[in-house]
Amino acid sequence: MQLEYMTEQEVKRATLRFLKHHYRFRERQGAATLTVDVRGEGGIVADGLYAFTQKNGELFRATFEATAIDRQGEVRFRKQPGLMWWDAAALSAITALALLFWAHQAAVLTVAELTLTGSIALLIAVFSAGLATYRFLIGWHRRYRYIYAIEQFKRYYANEQWIALGEGVFTDFERDPYFLELQNQCRYHGIGLLVLKNRQEPRLLMTPSRTDTFKSKRRNVQLLSQADVNRLFEAGNLPAWLRQFDAENLKRFQQQYKYQALVCLLSALLAAGLLYLQSQKAVTRIVESEEAYQERVALARQRNEQYTQPLEFRIDTPLVWPYPIRSDLQAYLGPQLQPEPARPVAKSQGASPIEAFIASQATVYDCSRIRPLDEVGYIVQEGVYASFTAAMSRVATLESYGFTASAVWLGCFDELENGYALYFGLIFTDLGHARRALEGYERRLGDNVLQLNLNIRSLNPVK
Repeated sequence: MQLEYMTEQEVKRATLRFLKHHYRFRERQGAATLTVDVRGEGGIVADGLYAFTQKNGELFRATFEATAIDRQGEVRFRKQPGLMWWDAAALSAITALALLFWAHQAAVLTVAELTLTGSIALLIAVFSAGLATYRFLIGWHRRYRYIYAIEQFKRYYANEQWIALGEGVFTDFERDPYFLELQNQCRYHGIGLLVLKNRQEPRLLMTPSRTDTFKSKRRNVQLLSQADVNRLFEAGNLPAWLRQFDAENLKRFQQQYKYQALVCLLSALLAAGLLYLQSQKAVTRIVESEEAYQERVALARQRNEQYTQPLEFRIDTPLVWPYPIRSDLQAYLGPQLQPEPARPVAKSQGASPIEAFIASQATVYDCSRIRPLDEVGYIVQEGVYASFTAAMSRVATLESYGFTASAVWLGCFDELENGYALYFGLIFTDLGHARRALEGYERRLGDNVLQLNLNIRSLNPVK
């Protein structure tokens, strides 16, 4: 037996009877107005209107959308992939711009490091990754499930709004995803939901919210009945919006993408501006002529000669007096592990410090013996002495107590240094070995009656 479903006109009349009964106890002034098929500016088509004047003089309006089985597209959602992708693009553009601004402030991943092409490629990669991520994250939201009846309710203000469903529009009120989405959106927006069956009492699923869930964001549109439209037509005073009316287009309330496109455009312009600023600051390498290069090298050498000694020597043997470099910048001095007896020299009261040092079985080397050090060295330092004489005197004193000490000129490692570091033992290339040597010397000192203050000092090789 074929079921007979209610037509849309039958659903409208049944809904008006329901609303008349539902609002019968509301305080009012005068009689209520009941009408079907009212229209308003902006493409508004309400299937029915129930209105009356309240005690405070304000107009109360309740509108409804009546849907029969042949018009079920009015209450079934349609996915909006275009809006979804444009929203994801706008969010991704903002994210990419924020990361680019952070990188600009932190001076990382700049055009100078990646080149302009690399920076643009990285920006496109971040935008693409964000686009896919945001598309996945926001796809579930109700914003992208367009329901014509609800979107139309958002376009104009009414005190209460209803959706009336005829029999057969939905067959499963528990598992049908289209009905569940409609129910969720009605609950969220405060819209009443009503199910009507032929020759049966209406089934009230939910009543409208009495507070404005849209927070006064909707327009107060004048609604015209069919009689009002006919009267305006006869008077030749038909509004322009009414002549452009297309009530059959159920997609007319879908959102446009102009704001998302504007966000993407502004983000692209700002990103281009940041990349331009970075490209202006990028290091520019200018190839200079041979003559200009030689002049620059000569000026650098002239400046360096004012406070440094030559970094190269033409000799690689133990030195004898007179020392071949400035006497106040002696390079390195240290005792041999197995010193050979020095050649006997005539003693004289005017012996120079170098002669006295050699007489005490010591040998003097220049900085070239230290230059091969290609990694950081560590010494057990006893102290730093300002002059060659003071360092040699201290070496002799420590040797008299049984300690083998050496001294190295710090200028061999830093051309701004000008002292002699006196140390015990060897120059270590491992910090752990240096620490163990320091512990050994501290044990030998015992109560430290000599009051020595030993510590570890690092020697950085000359680049």
